[in-house]
Amino acid sequence: MDVEMGVNAYGSASRDGPRPPQLQSAPFAPLNPSELARYVDLIDRLRAAGITPMVVLHHFSNPPWINATGGWTNASTIPAFVDYVGQLVAALKEKVWLWNTFNEPDLTPAWHLLGGFPPQLKWKFTTFAA
Repeated sequence: MDVEMGVNAYGSASRDGPRPPQLQSAPFAPLNPSELARYVDLIDRLRAAGITPMVVLHHFSNPPWINATGGWTNASTIPAFVDYVGQLVAALKEKVWLWNTFNEPDLTPAWHLLGGFPPQLKWKFTTFAA
């Protein structure tokens, strides 16, 4: 993140971006204020350095409550994720204008088919939420 190197944008990911497991403890719960403040501080520092932040909303990191209900194979995950995104966008809309919904969406089906993410099903093409 060095402006002298010509960097002018920064895409957050699970290592330093919003972390759903820490931000929201249950479906439709309010966002954790201390975790949100940590992320706002990062965004403010980037902007102060002349760097445009891009928020990645999902980077392979599900909250435990999503995993407990079967992950993305459970249709109830969709409105809960929409609620999470809505809260995060409302909290950051004055500071962020670049958003990435899912990091590497092309890899998600491959990992899901290999059983790498909840619900750890392998080769189940028809189990995705519809």
